[in-house]
Amino acid sequence: MNAVESMKARRLVRYAYEIYDLKPWDHHDKIGIISIQLNNRKTPYYVVFLESSIVVLPNVAALVGLFMNASFELMPAIQRLRYQQHLLCSFVGAEDADEESLKMFVLSEAQLRDDVLPFFESTMPSLLPDMIVKKEIDVLVDVYAQVIGAIKAILEQEETIDLEENMHYWSFDYDQKQWVLSHKLLPSSHIEVQELNIDEHVKNELLHVSQNHDVWEMDVAYTSIMLEKQEHHRQHAIRLCMITHHDAPLIYSQSLVNQEDAHQQLYGELINTIKQRGRPQKIITRDQILMDAFKSVCNEVNIELEANEELETIDLFIQELEENMK
Repeated sequence: MNAVESMKARRLVRYAYEIYDLKPWDHHDKIGIISIQLNNRKTPYYVVFLESSIVVLPNVAALVGLFMNASFELMPAIQRLRYQQHLLCSFVGAEDADEESLKMFVLSEAQLRDDVLPFFESTMPSLLPDMIVKKEIDVLVDVYAQVIGAIKAILEQEETIDLEENMHYWSFDYDQKQWVLSHKLLPSSHIEVQELNIDEHVKNELLHVSQNHDVWEMDVAYTSIMLEKQEHHRQHAIRLCMITHHDAPLIYSQSLVNQEDAHQQLYGELINTIKQRGRPQKIITRDQILMDAFKSVCNEVNIELEANEELETIDLFIQELEENMK
């Protein structure tokens, strides 16, 4: 690190400890979500405090993803990456801190609190969780500086948050020169998904294919790439378009996602698999996102569609693939 980078790293650790001292996670009825607007950015960051951690989310979709992720109890950890996009600071014991976290702490010359150190992590779509990079340190320094003042001001106010409507958020009103609680609800459980449509010719083709009693699984599955880690390079997660049998370990279709629109790629694979193997009675997908995308297609060709966070065949395949790559 050069002198400027070292200064920002020191400031980041000290700001994190200042937030830790305020214990915002103990005041959910007062704080909830804080919206932070930076001068060089059109849209705000959202800050949430969960279980002694500071979560900074770059957009509304990431905020929705956080709450969706929290509701999935049975989904394999690697599959949760699709919903994660955040800059995280958690406070861990010195024995659990990695080398980079220890370096940042020593560099900061901060005083240890409660025998815990701040551990910083970045999680982005298709990238495995890793230490924050220089640009992200810059962002967190600016966000934390505002958050400290926001927490202090919010705790002094009489207004509280209805925990049944915890998507309400605080933002700074420049006219009133104070933090105000917005009563405009952010989307709580739904991500806008473009619904796929089937053209009349393909629909007629599939309706002429015999229908069986099979149940299939369909998903954009995530798995990590077990490559040697290189300095200053983030590890990617592989995304696979997969169609399998639900009641037997049979993989009908799998391919690396080779375009931004994974749903469109999965749509093409579904059409081809139906032509080859017949129309299944039911298809089970991972979540409401795929349900929304494929609802119209499945309705048109008389296939039942169901969402379930557990996909037995696909999850077994991903688990075995990861074990073989270690």
